[in-house]
Amino acid sequence: MKSTKSNNDYERKTDRFWLALARVLDHYWTAERQDYRSCTRAEQLRHIYRDLKTLDETAVDLRRLDVHEMLARRGQVAIVWSTEDVLGVRPHLTQDQAWDVLSRCERIHDCNYGFTWDLLESVADDLYPAPACSSKENAQ
Repeated sequence: MKSTKSNNDYERKTDRFWLALARVLDHYWTAERQDYRSCTRAEQLRHIYRDLKTLDETAVDLRRLDVHEMLARRGQVAIVWSTEDVLGVRPHLTQDQAWDVLSRCERIHDCNYGFTWDLLESVADDLYPAPACSSKENAQ
């Protein structure tokens, strides 16, 4: 039973950590949010300080974080693609280029057609065309 209690504590701590981080980032990215328009600058800073303190108090070992478990608790799922997938279809790319391809795919994928191998290949070809094969050049 101790293991279950420990996992529940960790889950609560993790949830508090991510909630506090989201609040800090929301304020940072949208400083003129409706929530803060009626607050003085000092009140805004107290809110941020409180959330930063929560982040510090609930700091989690992100290596233990199970993204799929966290999503399942929220009734969500995610399919994970990696730079290794990109390199599997375009091995001539660097890790940074593979990340560029993956990031672009995330931004442009169409929910009707999904995130597919074809999308990876197409975006990789658009961003980083394959080097010309010397045997093709010699044949011409």
